[in-house]
Order: sequence, then structure tokens, then C-alpha cells
Amino acid sequence: MKNENVHLLNKIITAKSSKLGFEIMKPAHSGTVVSILRAENWHLFIEMHSPIAPYLSFQMSICTEDKAVQSLIFPSPIIINSGNVCQFVRLSNVAIDYLKELRVNSYVDNQRYNLW
Repeated sequence: MKNENVHLLNKIITAKSSKLGFEIMKPAHSGTVVSILRAENWHLFIEMHSPIAPYLSFQMSICTEDKAVQSLIFPSPIIINSGNVCQFVRLSNVAIDYLKELRVNSYVDNQRYNLW
């Protein structure tokens, strides 16, 4: 990917991540952050509060390639335990339904999910 495109993407990620509540970190590829994507350019963290599940912590890994941008979001370790497993499954099911509706209809009816 061209340097000017990576620079523009960096501006977008920085602006949107702060607006959405993500903490952004340039990965140092040290022992504290394990990169899931091969050439990770950004690593983001967010703590989410939901009426469906208690406090959840997620991480996002973003990397650039020649003609593409890859992104992977995943739960932070040790967030699922015996006390919240049912709530996490409910949240996962809502997310799956949301994505199915988005794929089929190209939009999501918020009255069904009441997310915003």
C-alpha cells in the first residue's frame, strides 16, 4: 500500500477510534501485545457496556497489505467465565442476527435491536 494511503488511513483510524471510544496503540511487537495479523499496523482496545452482557473488553488488530486492509476484532482474554457465559452467548446471538439482517437487507432496523 502506498505511504500516502497508509498516512490517510492512520488519520481516519485515529479520528474514528477516539470518537468511538477505542484506545489506540501502535504495536511495539513486544511481549505485552501478541499480533494476530502478520503485519499489524494498529492495535486498538475498547471496554463496552451493554444491557445484554456485563462489561466486555475487546481488541482490534488492523494491518495494511498491497491492495487491502485487514481488520480483526476479538474479545480480550479472560472475559468469559461461568458467571457471564449465558450473557455472552446472548450478545453473540444478537450480533449474528444483526450481521445476517445487514447482509440480507443492506440495512438494520434498529427498532428490533434498540442499540442506538
